[in-house]
Amino acid sequence: MRWVEQTVEANGIAHFVVRFGEAREPERTLVCAHGFLDHAFGFEPLARHLVPMGFAVIAFDFRGHGRSGWVPPGGYYHFADYVADLDALLPKIAPPRPHLLGHSMGGTAAGLFAGARPEAIGKLVLLEGLGPPEAPVAEAPQRMRAFLDGVARVRERGREHPGRPMASVEEALVRMRRVHPEIGDDPGLFLAEKATRELPDGTRVFRYDPLHRTTSPNLYRFDVHAALLGEIRAETLLVYGSKGYRFPPEEEQRREAAIPSRRRVIIEGAGHMMHWTHPREVAEAIALHLT
Repeated sequence: MRWVEQTVEANGIAHFVVRFGEAREPERTLVCAHGFLDHAFGFEPLARHLVPMGFAVIAFDFRGHGRSGWVPPGGYYHFADYVADLDALLPKIAPPRPHLLGHSMGGTAAGLFAGARPEAIGKLVLLEGLGPPEAPVAEAPQRMRAFLDGVARVRERGREHPGRPMASVEEALVRMRRVHPEIGDDPGLFLAEKATRELPDGTRVFRYDPLHRTTSPNLYRFDVHAALLGEIRAETLLVYGSKGYRFPPEEEQRREAAIPSRRRVIIEGAGHMMHWTHPREVAEAIALHLT
């Protein structure tokens, strides 16, 4: 599949953007926000199915991910920054009121944005994107200490090499399979190549800023999240993998109920990275929702 790459400055960060296909009509434009430590090319398997249906799929790397810029020394990746980036980036890369899709972390950011700027999007798709588990408030001191210690370690070690270098793309895929063992060679090798960069000695490292692997100092609170989800005016599709990162049924229902207009789809046999492993099924559900 062919695509077009560009770099777009938004909110002080140079964002890498990739466009797959051309929309049959402007209303068939879908902007995709990836999950934690993922990247824009993670939506290429999904685009293979959506582009022939007449959709344009536009994906971008969040700050500190993929080929997008990193925060300067002394900065950090607070979650509201992702929402502010989306607010500044969306008008520069898509026609007015595009549809918005978010996966996992990107789904949480997309939901917050859709609630804060309800007039800015058409329809909304969240792939397991209703936030992480809540942590008890009593953990706040421990989290703050972990944050300070983690940032200090990264500062001392340097940010150039996030983790142990790998000999090849194949080794990168092996490491990715430790977390997501269901990834096949297609698209796994393609995704591993796009997720890494080559060092002068020929080894490879992941592209993300190692600050992402430190503990956030902020506790996730669903009541705050829910207040913004309640402001969403877009018709929302919630997509889950039957083997994905699921909450207990009562918690899943509580989170879904915060969104005024919603429906849900379960992709049987899929895990959390459903857009990698079951792209056809996910694309069909999305196309039905958007049209």
